[in-house]
Amino acid sequence: MTPTNQGGTGWGSDSDTGWGSSPAGGPQDYPGTSGPSGSYVYGQPAPVPARHKVSFSRTNPFRAPWNLLIAAVLYLAAVIYTGYLIVDQIINTTVRHDFFWEMIALKSLIPLATLVFIVVMLKAQPWGRYALTAVSVIGILVIVVDGLWPASLLVIGGVIALWLPAGHAWFGFRKG
Repeated sequence: MTPTNQGGTGWGSDSDTGWGSSPAGGPQDYPGTSGPSGSYVYGQPAPVPARHKVSFSRTNPFRAPWNLLIAAVLYLAAVIYTGYLIVDQIINTTVRHDFFWEMIALKSLIPLATLVFIVVMLKAQPWGRYALTAVSVIGILVIVVDGLWPASLLVIGGVIALWLPAGHAWFGFRKG
């Protein structure tokens, strides 16, 4: 059957059972849609909300937009550098004060939390992006600490890449 444009109903006509009509003469419900206006496949998109929920378990983190992957690599490099500094401090410190191990544990919490936030961000959860931004603020505040400036610069680059517009749709926000 060839589609014809007859009248004002688009493809086909009310008497035709071809495209754009059902045997009853009204709009056709297509499989997998919630009515006649639920699919881009058939040219009739449903209204899209400003934000939709993205599944954590069904999201492949390796399919994230390029800017989020770059941000993850920059944050990972900052975590590796910070881990190196912590291990170096453990090895090279000869005089240990009373709270030495407590401070090491405290210094290790931020890099470990950052690793968790990287995974959550790549799994398309917005709160992971917000948490990484908070970690970045802490990283910017400790830029004056001797030896941490490379990690701080990596974190600044990571937060810039994290908030580029190309990544907004990954978190379920509408583009535009």
